[in-house]
Amino acid sequence: LNSAYGKARSRYLEDDVARIVQKSLPSARVHRGVKWTDPDTSVPYEHDVIAILGMQVLIFEAKSGKLSPSARRGGVLRLRSDFQELFIKPGLQASRLETLIASRRDAVELKDRDGEIVRFEAAGPSQVHKFGVCIEQFAGLTGSRRFFSELGLLDGNGAWAPILTLGELRMISDRLDTEVS
Repeated sequence: LNSAYGKARSRYLEDDVARIVQKSLPSARVHRGVKWTDPDTSVPYEHDVIAILGMQVLIFEAKSGKLSPSARRGGVLRLRSDFQELFIKPGLQASRLETLIASRRDAVELKDRDGEIVRFEAAGPSQVHKFGVCIEQFAGLTGSRRFFSELGLLDGNGAWAPILTLGELRMISDRLDTEVS
């Protein structure tokens, strides 16, 4: 039952992120389950939702996990581990793709879950925006890099992406009146 709930939670989060992004950016090409293989290491990677709007690329990494009971009780090691998984890992994942897009996008084929090849503008993206989206929420903590640095989870230049809850993503989507916003 726990496994089934975890899978349903993950599927719901990814589905809703894609739906919100598509609604907010109707002109964008939205891809789900984008996969590619690093040509140097042969390691496969996957990204949950990518939206391409002209020269802008938005990468959304959905994390449906939750804090463990021991982390909620103040278990420092478990809290750090859970924070790493939920709030640091999305930035690392998205940064890998950002680096690929900036340097080798023509050397690697990216395909979404429907088998469609992900295509970027010929000149390349002018900006890449990275976001983590999760269900767990810790108010101002998840939106600021400084807190993660103070906790020792990030070094000064470590890859990072702001973390939004699904509710915050919905609110932003509902409040912005244009794709440019």
